[in-house]
Amino acid sequence: MSQQMLEKAQAAVTRATDALTRALIEGADTAGARRALADALERQADIERKLAAAETPAADPADDAAVAAEAQALVQTARSEALLRIAAHVPAPPTLPELPVAVAETLARARRADAAQRERISGWQAHADKLEQRLSEVRQRRAGIVQRRAEGDVRDDDAQQLALADADIAGLLELVDHHQGAKPAEPAAEAAALVSWQAAVADSERQALLAYGAKLQSSLLAVGAALARSAVSTDQRLRLDREIARVAQTGIF
Repeated sequence: MSQQMLEKAQAAVTRATDALTRALIEGADTAGARRALADALERQADIERKLAAAETPAADPADDAAVAAEAQALVQTARSEALLRIAAHVPAPPTLPELPVAVAETLARARRADAAQRERISGWQAHADKLEQRLSEVRQRRAGIVQRRAEGDVRDDDAQQLALADADIAGLLELVDHHQGAKPAEPAAEAAALVSWQAAVADSERQALLAYGAKLQSSLLAVGAALARSAVSTDQRLRLDREIARVAQTGIF
């Protein structure tokens, strides 16, 4: 199952739709055209379902390169933003651990998948609008016949034309119902991937702060030991800020 097959199916739907449109406009027998369109729509929906269910699409080198580039951009942007956030709390920003490129690539692919899904939804909506337009046209044509007859202009083929309009309306309503059942799902891949990416960035920031805190702690202990050796009076003590004790009580240390 390939994108080429989907394009052929979409082209078949377009041809069938055009055939039905011509039949509706020309007042020709639309039964065959409606069956052809229903078959074409079913074929298109079947291909779309199979494509969506495919576990792993064939790798496209160009697509992979684009995903890799987008992932690197995500990593660089997240790294810069994380360092800015950390710098707001510490005097000298620590080294930030490497962000997981694989998670960034997952987010990049999810964004591309959602973009493709939005295109499918757009195509589906365009066809839905077209069906509704045709249905409105036939209903107007039928109403025009009824109004004309009410005004006294009765013609020999009115019964045939009304029956044809009723059949067309029923057929179009079936197509509308069928098309509604084939509506693509709303894009949701990016939202899920974004949660994982944000969690990975937050974890990287926390690991950087923990490592920096451990380094500061070691430095503080070394300073304390040096002062203990060199102090000659109690007035030469380093008085710890009470805020350290308060923070320690929160369980962070």
